[in-house]
Amino acid sequence: MSIINNILSVFKSKPKEEPLKLDPSLGDAVAAKFRAELAFGDYRNVQKFLEECRSFDERWFYIYTLSNWPGNPRWMDNWVEKEMRNSSIPWLIRGAQAIERAWELQSKGDKVFTVTQNEKAAFQQKLQRAEQDLQMAAWIDPSDPTPWAYLIKSGLGLYVGAKEIENRFKQACQRDPEHHFAHAFMLQAVSEKWGGLHVIMFDFARNIVSQAKEGSSLQVLIADAHIERWLFHLAEGEKTEAQNYFRKPENFREITKASLRSIQSMSYRKSKLTPFFQNTFAFCFSQSGNKTMARKEFQSIGRNLTEWPWSYLGDPLREFTSAREQCQEDSTK
Repeated sequence: MSIINNILSVFKSKPKEEPLKLDPSLGDAVAAKFRAELAFGDYRNVQKFLEECRSFDERWFYIYTLSNWPGNPRWMDNWVEKEMRNSSIPWLIRGAQAIERAWELQSKGDKVFTVTQNEKAAFQQKLQRAEQDLQMAAWIDPSDPTPWAYLIKSGLGLYVGAKEIENRFKQACQRDPEHHFAHAFMLQAVSEKWGGLHVIMFDFARNIVSQAKEGSSLQVLIADAHIERWLFHLAEGEKTEAQNYFRKPENFREITKASLRSIQSMSYRKSKLTPFFQNTFAFCFSQSGNKTMARKEFQSIGRNLTEWPWSYLGDPLREFTSAREQCQEDSTK
């Protein structure tokens, strides 16, 4: 019987889990299907789906996942050429892709002035192309906040000025008052890293949070602000300050409160954007040394790791895996 049981146990054993990877679809089957279609130049289903999608959180998610491609895919240009007068979607996806590829040219620390002159020229060239595409998307679909949110980020890299950045932020908020990434990009725009001040950045985040409802994703802006402040220490070579930043009681308390009022709140409703917020808090809690709270977020994340903010430490997959494993090790002691 023992031999038979051993044989049966082989068939009953769980299949070996695939190695963790950075999935551009974030585990979303629809996004994976659309990416496969786009890889073969078939954009029809994607365009129809996104034109009919009026949830701006979902639209942001799919634009983000479907624009994440290396190099300059020829099918993007073909799509724009064929549908340039009919749809904002190809303009939007190509513009978003150009922004992400532009930011890849920057060095660790996300500072424009740390790149070479050639890289800076290429950076601004890509952003100028993104600006044109996103302005077209905004013109074709005046109701969509998505291009205006991305235009905050492109305008930041092109130094269009504080008034213009603020106008783009207002345009996005007029269309979606709780657009998380429009607020997140505006927070960057007022940060000291981009010519603002730390105090202004925190005032902006705290003012937004004070007016936001419990359960709103805008509550996450507090964590975003602390990551930006920590990053400035890192970029300035202040290693001790960076290492201790999230361990400071006042910083930890404020981030914990933001977690409790956002993704941990009974009022919070999960969305396609939830993995971004879970990764944000997992990062903060793992950096704070609170492995219990970090482990809870890692369990919720599962395999849906996001590139940001782990990429600030180096390779996002390596940094995420290392932080998660450290939490698991501590739980067994």
